[in-house]
Amino acid sequence: MDGLIQGRTVHYVLTEQDAMAINQQRKAVNATFLTERVPGLQYHVGNSVEPGEHCAAVVVKVWSKENGYINLKVQLDGQDDYWATSKSYGEKHEPGTWHWIEKA
Repeated sequence: MDGLIQGRTVHYVLTEQDAMAINQQRKAVNATFLTERVPGLQYHVGNSVEPGEHCAAVVVKVWSKENGYINLKVQLDGQDDYWATSKSYGEKHEPGTWHWIEKA
């Protein structure tokens, strides 16, 4: 895939499992955020996500340029991100795949 390099921004489509993991982690942190805050610790605080949501993601590892297999750091609406590993290119924008950002 031409242009597929580390640092490139693409879109990742969240799966049901991705959304559940992100939301559960944020819910657990929000329950203790005000009472047990530890300096220097990464807290997963932000708005909830939905399956099928298209999120900006930065390519952090290219496993196969020919097949489009990559690892991503998915940018979330909050102070954290989500590590999506071994994801493939999805021309039809299926959940669990990445695609090039659509033109505005």
